[in-house]
Amino acid sequence: MGRAGTALKRVLDSYGISQNQLATRMGIDRSNVSRWVSGSRDPSAEAVAEIRIALAAMKPEAGEAFVQIYLYEPAPTPEPEALTGSGVQYLGSEVNSINGHSLPSSSIYPTVQGLTAFRL
Repeated sequence: MGRAGTALKRVLDSYGISQNQLATRMGIDRSNVSRWVSGSRDPSAEAVAEIRIALAAMKPEAGEAFVQIYLYEPAPTPEPEALTGSGVQYLGSEVNSINGHSLPSSSIYPTVQGLTAFRL
């Protein structure tokens, strides 16, 4: 889930605002809000501003909370097993070849928490 979706979900839950109420206030289909909250789509920068305005119109403190969570709280760190999707494989330092291609002995690849990352 993206930062905006995480912030939005927390604010909607905390302030008792439904996805439908937000969508109606913004003049958009509820499915857009649902996609943001579920993390299947991130809102555009313009939509983030509109979300804040709509939340503030319903409950002023909700608009401020959305901005605070979105901008200032650190993003959650995904678990290592969650990092294996989308064509990225994380391989331990024991691996010396990928698909039959030898790797150099010194690692020139970026590491994530001690794991070597390769985009395939």
